[in-house]
Amino acid sequence: MIFISYRRDDESYFANLLFEALQAAFGIDSVIMDIDSIPLRVDFRVYVAQKIKTARVTIAIIGPKWEVLQELGDSRRIARIMNPNDYVRCEIEMSRDAGIPIIPIYVSRMAGIDAKSLPKSLRFIPFLNGLIVESNAAVKPTFRRLTASLELL
Repeated sequence: MIFISYRRDDESYFANLLFEALQAAFGIDSVIMDIDSIPLRVDFRVYVAQKIKTARVTIAIIGPKWEVLQELGDSRRIARIMNPNDYVRCEIEMSRDAGIPIIPIYVSRMAGIDAKSLPKSLRFIPFLNGLIVESNAAVKPTFRRLTASLELL
């Protein structure tokens, strides 16, 4: 099973394209991506945790809003990824803790992220070899490379 981690308000279009391409390559039941894959009435936190534990890889889609600031309600602002309850952070931490390989895909001119801007638990991400998608023209070659890589897992 392939788990896709992304922010809905960041790169959802790319995430949906990737979801469909991976389903076409590996089968409909082989890819999970947040709410659309989760049955109704199910506690999504429990469901996601169970799916991550059985995944053979997690794909982390990193776009311009991946580290976006959020208001804390008391005039403070922090990067969302610094919040211990941030869903993306939790998904990646669960994957790491379960020993699941993580492949970062940098989208929309994101060439990488600075380890210092991440919580300690995620500072390994910038050192993972990943993929960079700088334009729409790069989407299909990226999907082919990713699919070929995943077939080896």
